[in-house]
Amino acid sequence: MKDFGIGLLYLEGLPPEYFDDFRDSIDFDAIDFREEQRENEPYAALEWMIPTVVALYVGKKFADALLKKATDDIADTVYPKLKNGVAELAKKLLVTDRTRFGVVSSGEKKVTNAASTIFSVTAQTTGRHRAKFVFHDDSLSELEYEIAVDQIFATLEAHYREADNDILSDTSPEYLRGGSVYLIFDKQSQAWDLVNPIAERLKQQAAHNQKNAEQ
Repeated sequence: MKDFGIGLLYLEGLPPEYFDDFRDSIDFDAIDFREEQRENEPYAALEWMIPTVVALYVGKKFADALLKKATDDIADTVYPKLKNGVAELAKKLLVTDRTRFGVVSSGEKKVTNAASTIFSVTAQTTGRHRAKFVFHDDSLSELEYEIAVDQIFATLEAHYREADNDILSDTSPEYLRGGSVYLIFDKQSQAWDLVNPIAERLKQQAAHNQKNAEQ
């Protein structure tokens, strides 16, 4: 998908009507919306770097039209309705229907029922890289998912307003991997934090191993 406002990419096999409620949140006259299905194929890559079952993409057209809030109509109706639609989609995927999305292929390994493989939001930054918001914490409540989504858009707004002086502009080698920076939601601070995906994965694996050893 190129040159779009909002893009929806989802795994083959999911019926298109599954996303009817989300489509209802989009003003097609104001937002250039694209939608595609992808094949279910293995990826030899770190879990966070593979496409999620459902992925939402925020393109530069969206930034220009909505994040800069060019008109009162966009600011007052189109933008809030879209944010609510994304929050409802996140809750549907990660709470209501989570058990439906059991296994995602990543190379020769199977990642079982991991929240980080189900849904993500990836945005084009003002630079040449992307920012991927990873829903890795499966203990979030529905209210916390609403806050998390709201904070995604707050983070994007700050980025497009401030440019080069915000969290998404950090392209240091510690965080930039494969042309993307990765963020996870901290429910204590209710904010998205930049993380090194490799270091974070190793930390999670160590915690998992320790938990198994204690059982």
